Amino acid sequence: MFLFGIFLSLATACIESGKDIYLSSGKTRHLPHLLRVFFLPLLSLPLVGAVVLYRGIPVIEEAFWLYTSTHALLMVFANYCYMRALAAGSVSETQPMLALTTVFLIITTPLLTDDSVTLIGWSGVLLVALGIYATQHPGRNPETGVAPSFWEPFFHMWSRPGVLWMFIVAVIYSITSNLDKLSVLAADGPTYLLVDYTLTAFLTILLIGIGISIRVIPHGSFIGGGNTLITLAPGGVLNATSSLVQMWALTFLPVPYVIAIKRLSIVMASLWGYFMRRERAPHWFRILGVLLVFGGIFIILVFGRI
Repeated sequence: MFLFGIFLSLATACIESGKDIYLSSGKTRHLPHLLRVFFLPLLSLPLVGAVVLYRGIPVIEEAFWLYTSTHALLMVFANYCYMRALAAGSVSETQPMLALTTVFLIITTPLLTDDSVTLIGWSGVLLVALGIYATQHPGRNPETGVAPSFWEPFFHMWSRPGVLWMFIVAVIYSITSNLDKLSVLAADGPTYLLVDYTLTAFLTILLIGIGISIRVIPHGSFIGGGNTLITLAPGGVLNATSSLVQMWALTFLPVPYVIAIKRLSIVMASLWGYFMRRERAPHWFRILGVLLVFGGIFIILVFGRI
């Protein structure tokens, strides 16, 4: 079952990278981030709902409602922080901060779950986090031709706008990842996702309504919402599929292993961006990062149970 959990985690990474690639394509890149946050949970509901109808509703523990409501509240706040981060700073400066999510799991997982992770397994998780950071390294400055040191971007980005918002997102993700597992164990994956997406969509609509009423959010933010719904539909299907497979993986593996392997999606999306879109030139930091990610996953695969 351990190896099957690894397989499901790798499948999650593949599907997640497909979602990221689609949502960063020319079809969707122009869409306001607010619309993405609003529509993606809604577009994920049909597939998740169909799975629940097929499987039926399981026995639900009382704690399930506490886990899911807390998760939904945290995710709404995380989405808000994510939007603030993207509005304040560039993706290249803020995205590497998400690599810290796997590091924070060292603290949050023992506090929130009974997952048992070996010391060698934790080293694999940390290698993945380090590798993800390296793959986001900017490389040589095109104007000066000089490359910053390995850690210089990490220390430099703390002074950049939006990074602190993304730091908050990384902390929240390390908590919600564990709430995912607690919720799945208290019911099952599809039922949890159905409730979670519904709550998240409802809370998002509520907050957007409040934002529009107090004029924090412009009234024209949802113009063209119908076209956006159609455009984002494939992203919703991929999001639902990725989440369903991830919840399944959580029933076989500790949370840190699943999240670490899932982060392989960042590497896959980056490789796609280079080979298919020629967006980013490779350099030895990024090559080293890819090797570290695969090395970390190899350690988890071979030594994760020892």
